[in-house]
Amino acid sequence: MRLSQRDYAVGALLALLTAACLSAQEALSAPAARKLSGAQFVLVTEFALLAAAPMFLVAPDSRRDFWAILSSAKGRWRLAALTAIGLAGLTLYNLGLRNAHPVVVTAILNLSPFWAALAARFAAGVRIPVGVSVFAFCLLAAFAGTLAVAWSQTPPDAAGWSGMLTKGSWYFAIPVPLFTALSGTLVGLWFKTCRDEAAIAAALVAPALALIPLIGLYLLARGESFAADLPSMAMLAAGAIAAAGVGRLLYQFALSRTGEDNGFVTMFFLLGPALSGLYSWLLSNWVEGARFAANGVYFLGLAMTAAALLLFAIRVRRAASIKET
Repeated sequence: MRLSQRDYAVGALLALLTAACLSAQEALSAPAARKLSGAQFVLVTEFALLAAAPMFLVAPDSRRDFWAILSSAKGRWRLAALTAIGLAGLTLYNLGLRNAHPVVVTAILNLSPFWAALAARFAAGVRIPVGVSVFAFCLLAAFAGTLAVAWSQTPPDAAGWSGMLTKGSWYFAIPVPLFTALSGTLVGLWFKTCRDEAAIAAALVAPALALIPLIGLYLLARGESFAADLPSMAMLAAGAIAAAGVGRLLYQFALSRTGEDNGFVTMFFLLGPALSGLYSWLLSNWVEGARFAANGVYFLGLAMTAAALLLFAIRVRRAASIKET
Protein backbone atom coordinates (compact mmCIF):
# COMPACT_ATOMS: atom_id res chain seq x y z
CA MET A 1 0.00 0.00 0.00
CA ARG A 2 1.41 3.37 -1.02
CA LEU A 3 1.04 6.05 1.63
CA SER A 4 0.56 9.74 0.98
CA GLN A 5 1.75 12.74 2.97
CA ARG A 6 -1.83 13.14 4.18
CA ASP A 7 -1.73 9.61 5.63
CA TYR A 8 1.37 10.45 7.60
CA ALA A 9 -0.07 13.82 8.67
CA VAL A 10 -3.17 12.10 10.05
CA GLY A 11 -0.97 9.38 11.57
CA ALA A 12 1.15 12.04 13.26
CA LEU A 13 -1.94 13.67 14.76
CA LEU A 14 -3.22 10.31 16.02
CA ALA A 15 0.21 9.47 17.46
CA LEU A 16 0.33 12.85 19.22
CA LEU A 17 -3.13 12.23 20.72
CA THR A 18 -1.93 8.77 21.78
CA ALA A 19 1.06 10.28 23.58
CA ALA A 20 -1.25 12.80 25.25
CA CYS A 21 -3.49 9.99 26.55
CA LEU A 22 -0.64 7.77 27.72
CA SER A 23 1.24 10.55 29.52
CA ALA A 24 -1.88 11.70 31.37
CA GLN A 25 -1.99 8.56 33.49
CA GLU A 26 0.90 9.40 35.84
CA ALA A 27 -0.31 12.94 36.59
CA LEU A 28 -3.88 11.75 37.18
CA SER A 29 -2.82 8.71 39.24
CA ALA A 30 -0.34 10.45 41.55
CA PRO A 31 -2.91 11.87 44.04
CA ALA A 32 -4.55 8.45 44.39
CA ALA A 33 -1.17 6.78 44.96
CA ARG A 34 -0.57 9.12 47.91
CA LYS A 35 -4.05 8.92 49.45
CA LEU A 36 -5.25 5.35 48.79
CA SER A 37 -3.94 2.07 50.10
CA GLY A 38 -2.32 -0.34 47.67
CA ALA A 39 -5.44 -2.52 47.59
CA GLN A 40 -7.72 0.45 46.91
CA PHE A 41 -5.40 1.66 44.14
CA VAL A 42 -5.44 -1.73 42.40
CA LEU A 43 -9.22 -2.10 42.83
CA VAL A 44 -10.03 1.24 41.20
CA THR A 45 -7.54 0.59 38.39
CA GLU A 46 -9.04 -2.82 37.64
CA PHE A 47 -12.56 -1.37 37.53
CA ALA A 48 -11.33 1.26 35.06
CA LEU A 49 -9.59 -1.33 32.87
CA LEU A 50 -12.71 -3.48 32.87
CA ALA A 51 -14.70 -0.44 31.71
CA ALA A 52 -12.13 0.19 28.94
CA ALA A 53 -12.24 -3.37 27.54
CA PRO A 54 -15.42 -2.96 25.40
CA MET A 55 -13.58 -0.34 23.31
CA PHE A 56 -11.63 -3.22 21.76
CA LEU A 57 -14.64 -5.43 21.04
CA VAL A 58 -16.58 -3.39 18.51
CA ALA A 59 -15.79 -5.67 15.55
CA PRO A 60 -17.52 -9.11 15.46
CA ASP A 61 -14.21 -10.87 14.73
CA SER A 62 -12.72 -9.32 17.86
CA ARG A 63 -15.60 -10.58 20.00
CA ARG A 64 -15.28 -14.06 18.47
CA ASP A 65 -11.55 -14.27 19.24
CA PHE A 66 -12.12 -12.77 22.70
CA TRP A 67 -14.54 -15.54 23.69
CA ALA A 68 -12.26 -18.14 22.12
CA ILE A 69 -9.41 -17.03 24.39
CA LEU A 70 -11.55 -17.02 27.54
CA SER A 71 -13.18 -20.39 26.77
CA SER A 72 -9.86 -22.17 26.17
CA ALA A 73 -8.12 -23.84 29.11
CA LYS A 74 -4.73 -22.89 27.67
CA GLY A 75 -5.95 -19.34 27.19
CA ARG A 76 -7.10 -19.07 30.81
CA TRP A 77 -3.75 -20.34 32.14
CA ARG A 78 -1.92 -17.83 29.98
CA LEU A 79 -4.22 -15.07 31.16
CA ALA A 80 -3.49 -16.12 34.75
CA ALA A 81 0.23 -15.67 34.09
CA LEU A 82 -0.42 -12.27 32.52
CA THR A 83 -2.50 -11.34 35.57
CA ALA A 84 0.42 -12.10 37.89
CA ILE A 85 2.79 -10.05 35.73
CA GLY A 86 0.33 -7.18 35.53
CA LEU A 87 -0.32 -7.20 39.28
CA ALA A 88 3.42 -7.05 39.99
CA GLY A 89 3.83 -4.13 37.60
CA LEU A 90 0.78 -2.28 38.97
CA THR A 91 1.98 -2.70 42.56
CA LEU A 92 5.41 -1.28 41.71
CA TYR A 93 3.72 1.52 39.75
CA ASN A 94 1.68 2.42 42.82
CA LEU A 95 4.74 2.37 45.07
CA GLY A 96 6.71 4.43 42.59
CA LEU A 97 4.07 7.17 42.44
CA ARG A 98 3.55 7.36 46.19
CA ASN A 99 6.37 9.74 46.92
CA ALA A 100 7.69 10.66 43.50
CA HIS A 101 6.81 13.29 40.94
CA PRO A 102 4.68 11.91 38.07
CA VAL A 103 7.08 13.48 35.55
CA VAL A 104 9.88 11.33 36.98
CA VAL A 105 7.78 8.16 36.71
CA THR A 106 6.82 9.07 33.14
CA ALA A 107 10.50 9.52 32.26
CA ILE A 108 11.26 6.08 33.71
CA LEU A 109 8.41 4.48 31.79
CA ASN A 110 9.78 6.16 28.66
CA LEU A 111 12.63 3.62 28.75
CA SER A 112 10.21 0.88 27.67
CA PRO A 113 11.77 0.39 24.17
CA PHE A 114 14.92 -0.97 25.83
CA TRP A 115 12.98 -3.25 28.16
CA ALA A 116 10.84 -4.40 25.23
CA ALA A 117 13.99 -5.43 23.34
CA LEU A 118 15.21 -7.42 26.35
CA ALA A 119 11.79 -9.01 26.91
CA ALA A 120 11.60 -10.05 23.26
CA ARG A 121 15.14 -11.47 23.47
CA PHE A 122 14.57 -13.68 26.52
CA ALA A 123 10.85 -14.47 26.19
CA ALA A 124 10.55 -14.93 22.43
CA GLY A 125 14.17 -15.52 21.34
CA VAL A 126 14.18 -12.39 19.16
CA ARG A 127 17.67 -10.97 18.81
CA ILE A 128 18.30 -7.37 19.86
CA PRO A 129 18.27 -5.51 16.52
CA VAL A 130 21.36 -3.40 17.29
CA GLY A 131 24.82 -4.23 18.59
CA VAL A 132 25.34 -4.78 22.30
CA SER A 133 27.55 -1.70 22.59
CA VAL A 134 24.98 0.55 20.91
CA PHE A 135 22.19 -0.91 23.04
CA ALA A 136 24.18 -0.42 26.28
CA PHE A 137 25.20 3.13 25.34
CA CYS A 138 21.63 4.18 24.50
CA LEU A 139 20.24 2.57 27.64
CA LEU A 140 22.82 4.20 29.92
CA ALA A 141 22.41 7.60 28.26
CA ALA A 142 18.61 7.42 28.53
CA PHE A 143 18.82 6.33 32.16
CA ALA A 144 21.23 9.18 32.92
CA GLY A 145 18.68 11.56 31.43
CA THR A 146 15.99 9.99 33.61
CA LEU A 147 18.15 10.54 36.71
CA ALA A 148 18.54 14.18 35.71
CA VAL A 149 14.75 14.52 35.41
CA ALA A 150 14.41 12.92 38.86
CA TRP A 151 16.94 15.36 40.30
CA SER A 152 15.14 18.33 38.74
CA GLN A 153 11.93 17.48 40.64
CA THR A 154 13.62 16.73 43.99
CA PRO A 155 12.38 18.97 46.81
CA PRO A 156 14.76 21.81 47.79
CA ASP A 157 15.45 20.27 51.21
CA ALA A 158 17.01 17.16 49.60
CA ALA A 159 20.81 17.00 49.79
CA GLY A 160 21.94 16.73 46.16
CA TRP A 161 22.32 13.33 44.53
CA SER A 162 22.35 11.47 47.85
CA GLY A 163 19.07 13.12 48.82
CA MET A 164 17.54 12.27 45.47
CA LEU A 165 18.58 8.63 45.76
CA THR A 166 17.43 8.19 49.35
CA LYS A 167 14.23 10.27 49.30
CA GLY A 168 11.20 9.55 47.24
CA SER A 169 9.96 6.31 45.74
CA TRP A 170 10.79 6.75 42.05
CA TYR A 171 13.16 3.74 42.03
CA PHE A 172 10.19 1.38 42.50
CA ALA A 173 9.06 2.36 39.00
CA ILE A 174 12.31 1.26 37.31
CA PRO A 175 11.19 -2.38 36.69
CA VAL A 176 7.65 -1.37 35.63
CA PRO A 177 8.50 -1.03 31.90
CA LEU A 178 10.00 -4.52 32.01
CA PHE A 179 6.73 -6.01 33.27
CA THR A 180 4.77 -4.01 30.70
CA ALA A 181 7.07 -5.06 27.86
CA LEU A 182 7.06 -8.70 28.99
CA SER A 183 3.26 -8.69 29.09
CA GLY A 184 3.06 -7.20 25.60
CA THR A 185 5.57 -9.71 24.23
CA LEU A 186 3.72 -12.65 25.74
CA VAL A 187 0.35 -11.42 24.46
CA GLY A 188 1.79 -11.24 20.95
CA LEU A 189 3.46 -14.64 21.31
CA TRP A 190 0.64 -16.57 22.98
CA PHE A 191 -2.31 -15.10 21.07
CA LYS A 192 -0.73 -14.51 17.67
CA THR A 193 -3.60 -16.30 15.88
CA CYS A 194 -6.16 -13.91 17.38
CA ARG A 195 -6.92 -10.30 16.59
CA ASP A 196 -4.84 -7.84 18.60
CA GLU A 197 -7.94 -6.12 19.92
CA ALA A 198 -9.32 -9.40 21.28
CA ALA A 199 -6.05 -10.32 22.99
CA ILE A 200 -5.77 -6.89 24.61
CA ALA A 201 -9.39 -7.00 25.79
CA ALA A 202 -8.87 -10.48 27.28
CA ALA A 203 -5.69 -9.28 29.00
CA LEU A 204 -7.71 -6.43 30.55
CA VAL A 205 -10.82 -8.39 31.52
CA ALA A 206 -9.24 -11.53 33.01
CA PRO A 207 -7.22 -9.74 35.76
CA ALA A 208 -10.22 -7.56 36.60
CA LEU A 209 -12.57 -10.53 37.00
CA ALA A 210 -10.04 -12.30 39.22
CA LEU A 211 -8.78 -9.38 41.31
CA ILE A 212 -11.91 -7.30 41.92
CA PRO A 213 -13.71 -9.95 44.07
CA LEU A 214 -10.51 -10.87 45.92
CA ILE A 215 -9.54 -7.30 46.71
CA GLY A 216 -13.13 -6.49 47.64
CA LEU A 217 -13.14 -9.28 50.21
CA TYR A 218 -9.72 -8.15 51.47
CA LEU A 219 -10.97 -4.60 52.00
CA LEU A 220 -14.08 -5.86 53.79
CA ALA A 221 -11.98 -8.04 56.09
CA ARG A 222 -9.74 -5.09 56.96
CA GLY A 223 -12.63 -2.69 57.33
CA GLU A 224 -11.23 -0.35 54.67
CA SER A 225 -13.55 1.94 52.74
CA PHE A 226 -14.41 1.33 49.11
CA ALA A 227 -14.63 5.10 48.59
CA ALA A 228 -11.73 6.51 50.58
CA ASP A 229 -11.18 9.63 48.45
CA LEU A 230 -13.64 9.98 45.60
CA PRO A 231 -11.88 12.81 43.68
CA SER A 232 -8.56 10.92 43.70
CA MET A 233 -10.29 7.69 42.72
CA ALA A 234 -12.06 9.43 39.83
CA MET A 235 -8.76 10.86 38.58
CA LEU A 236 -7.11 7.44 38.86
CA ALA A 237 -9.91 5.80 36.88
CA ALA A 238 -9.82 8.55 34.24
CA GLY A 239 -6.05 8.12 33.84
CA ALA A 240 -6.32 4.34 33.48
CA ILE A 241 -9.10 4.58 30.89
CA ALA A 242 -7.25 7.31 28.98
CA ALA A 243 -4.07 5.21 28.77
CA ALA A 244 -5.34 1.64 28.51
CA GLY A 245 -8.50 2.34 26.53
CA VAL A 246 -8.41 5.51 24.46
CA GLY A 247 -4.62 5.55 24.18
CA ARG A 248 -4.35 1.98 22.91
CA LEU A 249 -7.15 2.49 20.40
CA LEU A 250 -5.58 5.67 19.04
CA TYR A 251 -2.26 3.83 18.85
CA GLN A 252 -3.84 1.13 16.68
CA PHE A 253 -5.49 3.77 14.47
CA ALA A 254 -2.15 5.56 14.04
CA LEU A 255 -0.44 2.31 13.03
CA SER A 256 -3.17 1.50 10.53
CA ARG A 257 -3.03 4.96 8.96
CA THR A 258 0.78 4.83 8.58
CA GLY A 259 0.95 1.27 7.26
CA GLU A 260 2.14 -0.18 10.60
CA ASP A 261 5.07 2.26 10.75
CA ASN A 262 5.72 1.64 14.44
CA GLY A 263 8.99 3.57 14.43
CA PHE A 264 7.28 6.72 13.18
CA VAL A 265 4.36 6.45 15.59
CA THR A 266 6.36 5.70 18.73
CA MET A 267 8.67 8.67 18.13
CA PHE A 268 5.84 10.87 19.37
CA PHE A 269 5.90 9.02 22.69
CA LEU A 270 9.16 10.86 23.44
CA LEU A 271 6.93 13.80 24.32
CA GLY A 272 5.67 11.84 27.36
CA PRO A 273 7.70 13.55 30.12
CA ALA A 274 7.08 16.99 28.61
CA LEU A 275 3.32 16.35 28.39
CA SER A 276 3.29 14.89 31.89
CA GLY A 277 5.02 18.04 33.10
CA LEU A 278 2.32 20.14 31.43
CA TYR A 279 -0.43 18.10 33.12
CA SER A 280 1.32 18.39 36.49
CA TRP A 281 1.63 22.15 36.06
CA LEU A 282 -2.08 22.42 35.26
CA LEU A 283 -3.07 20.19 38.18
CA SER A 284 -0.79 22.06 40.61
CA ASN A 285 -3.32 24.91 40.62
CA TRP A 286 -5.96 22.81 42.37
CA VAL A 287 -4.48 19.46 43.49
CA GLU A 288 -2.87 19.61 46.92
CA GLY A 289 0.80 18.64 46.90
CA ALA A 290 1.20 18.80 43.11
CA ARG A 291 4.15 20.79 41.84
CA PHE A 292 6.37 21.02 38.81
CA ALA A 293 9.84 22.53 38.45
CA ALA A 294 10.59 23.49 34.83
CA ASN A 295 14.30 24.16 35.38
CA GLY A 296 17.41 23.68 33.28
CA VAL A 297 18.19 20.25 34.75
CA TYR A 298 14.72 19.04 33.75
CA PHE A 299 15.15 20.12 30.13
CA LEU A 300 18.69 18.70 30.02
CA GLY A 301 17.49 15.32 31.27
CA LEU A 302 14.59 15.40 28.85
CA ALA A 303 16.96 16.11 25.94
CA MET A 304 19.38 13.33 26.99
CA THR A 305 16.60 10.75 27.23
CA ALA A 306 15.01 11.82 23.94
CA ALA A 307 18.36 11.78 22.12
CA ALA A 308 19.19 8.27 23.37
CA LEU A 309 15.76 6.93 22.42
CA LEU A 310 15.94 8.61 19.03
CA LEU A 311 19.38 7.11 18.32
CA PHE A 312 18.12 3.68 19.39
CA ALA A 313 15.06 3.95 17.13
CA ILE A 314 17.15 5.08 14.15
CA ARG A 315 19.59 2.19 14.56
CA VAL A 316 16.73 -0.30 14.94
CA ARG A 317 15.06 0.98 11.79
CA ARG A 318 18.35 0.93 9.88
CA ALA A 319 18.98 -2.67 10.98
CA ALA A 320 15.47 -3.64 9.87
CA SER A 321 16.02 -2.02 6.45
CA ILE A 322 19.29 -3.91 5.96
CA LYS A 323 17.60 -7.17 6.91
CA GLU A 324 14.79 -6.60 4.40
CA THR A 325 17.23 -6.01 1.55
